Amino acid sequence: MTAPATTLETDKSSTDTRRPLSVFGLDFVGLVVALFFFAWSLSPSLIPREWYFQGLISGVTGIVGYGIGVLVAFPARQWIAPRLTWWRRRHTVRRIAEVVVALVAVGTLLGSLLAAAEWQNEIRALMGIETTTGFAYLRTGLVSVAIFAALLYIARGLRWVGRRFAEFLATRLRVPVAAAGVLAPVILVLAVVVFVDQVLLASSSMAARIVFADDNNSTDPGVEQPQIPERSGSPASPSSWESLGRQGRTFVAGGMDAEQLTELNGAPALEPIRVYAGLEADGTTDEQVQLILDELDRTKAWEREILVVAGTT
Repeated sequence: MTAPATTLETDKSSTDTRRPLSVFGLDFVGLVVALFFFAWSLSPSLIPREWYFQGLISGVTGIVGYGIGVLVAFPARQWIAPRLTWWRRRHTVRRIAEVVVALVAVGTLLGSLLAAAEWQNEIRALMGIETTTGFAYLRTGLVSVAIFAALLYIARGLRWVGRRFAEFLATRLRVPVAAAGVLAPVILVLAVVVFVDQVLLASSSMAARIVFADDNNSTDPGVEQPQIPERSGSPASPSSWESLGRQGRTFVAGGMDAEQLTELNGAPALEPIRVYAGLEADGTTDEQVQLILDELDRTKAWEREILVVAGTT
């Protein structure tokens, strides 16, 4: 009766050795790298970030770091950890490491967020924007954790689908097991890329245009349609005033004119040229680019000494 018990204990010990070290149900190495990426994403930005936008960025950055950590740790876990069965105190070290990393994780989250709040407030003060409190910025952490968890479970769900698909290829379509193990993830990745590019991004872009349509169709106070031919949206321009959008109308109507530049420089100045194509312009992106080129031809912008091309942020 003792032999089966000994065998069972040995099998249990071997299984425990192969079990990845985890904290909060997350891979140890993956969590460490994810925390590093999370803190990195909170470094000072060029312009202030709202707490929810920073939360989105940090959540995505954290899951990328987690994936890199799991990938890097895989060889050691696969080929080195099984050889450590002789180390009797490995279970004690495991428990201590789990507690330490859990405390470090919480401390890193709170410390990074409070430091990021100070950095963001410095940028806000420089730009004359109302500051926020450090504790209010902790909402960023909640958003980051939610995004991280959602993406993690999506990735695990895709992994489960990939395994089931590999089994389907091997059992139903008689594909060799090794080939099925390679084909399944490749096909799954291609399907995800097509879905994100053709469905998710396209639909989100269209949804954003619908949501912000009213704002885009408005005009800032004091902005009036230019009448000089050097500006898009003028009567001489094929790019209509209505198609420019709110920011486009502000752009073509702004800036100094020739008279102001002459007074400023003390020498005769040419009328500045400002051309713009809005999202409401008819046609595809290529046709909108061609509209810009036609405007540069029409206004003889190529003859000027300086040509500045500005894309949207």
